[in-house]
Amino acid sequence: MNNTQLISKNKRYMFDNAKDLIFIGSYNTPSVYKSINKILSLDDDGTLKMADNSNPFLSSDKGAPLLRRLTLDDDGNLRVYSLDSKKGTWTIVWQAIQEFCTIHGTCGPNYICMGSEQNKPYCVCPPGFQTFRKSSGEFCERKNPFTSSPQDSKFLRLDYVNFSGGPNETDLRAPNFTTCESKCLANPNCLGFEYKYTGEQYCVHHLDRLLYGYWSPASEVAMFLRVAKAETDKSNFTGMTTMIDTICSANLTLPRPHDESNTTPKNLAILITLFTIELTSGAIFFWAFVKKYIKYRDMAHTLGLELLPLGGPKRFTYAELKAATRLLQRHWAWWLRHCL
Repeated sequence: MNNTQLISKNKRYMFDNAKDLIFIGSYNTPSVYKSINKILSLDDDGTLKMADNSNPFLSSDKGAPLLRRLTLDDDGNLRVYSLDSKKGTWTIVWQAIQEFCTIHGTCGPNYICMGSEQNKPYCVCPPGFQTFRKSSGEFCERKNPFTSSPQDSKFLRLDYVNFSGGPNETDLRAPNFTTCESKCLANPNCLGFEYKYTGEQYCVHHLDRLLYGYWSPASEVAMFLRVAKAETDKSNFTGMTTMIDTICSANLTLPRPHDESNTTPKNLAILITLFTIELTSGAIFFWAFVKKYIKYRDMAHTLGLELLPLGGPKRFTYAELKAATRLLQRHWAWWLRHCL
């Protein structure tokens, strides 16, 4: 397959040198919209072998020795088909491009291609433009033209919209957003610019015409479309919001901070709770101390060991000493019986 060249039936697309998908189109300049690893062969088991010994492409029905063909279809996608001999039909078992809108020429100038692998691509006009029907077909054209004066135009931000890949673009690698924007305003041929907020200094100016536009979050770019200052259209390409609403019909909002009126009572309740806990703990510890104090006081009173108010040891009578001695003897005898 080294020098293989396939051309679609409508003569708009070409697969060249077994690796480049090219839009021949009607803009006089062929445009490569996809390059893959060079294909060496398509085996009868559904394996596409690569020239650089990288992992091969595998068809979805790999294994069965079927009749297969590699075809460049009129929509610009390169596909492998397998023949079902019983039904006599060809089935797609591999394709080179999953995002159909990235194929150049799917939509005309100024249009933005929408869709996915599951949905058939369709074309929409961006804000500031509208579809005009003429005898030769439908065209997406600007509503209000702007003059060469920078003060006569403004930019509408279109998130995830990409026009890159056309022949009329300039890669400036501007150091920041302001530089990218101001240089586009200063050029009367600049119809808009693309910018990435990733620190890559990615800045692309589109001159004279807008080609191969498509919407895809994978592009990671924001397109700033130049329109007349008097243009009243608003951008409907606002990041992920539209996609979320379309998929699950959910409105997402950031959590709101608590109002001051709600915060003060909550803080007060926390303080009261902490104070109550501390007060209760203090009361429990104080009561335990008092109980121990009473116990030791009664013991001292029983044994007559408390001190006089004026200080000094207490004098005991003979009867008191005799009673205390008997008490100690009884305690000692109890201890000997139970502890030894």
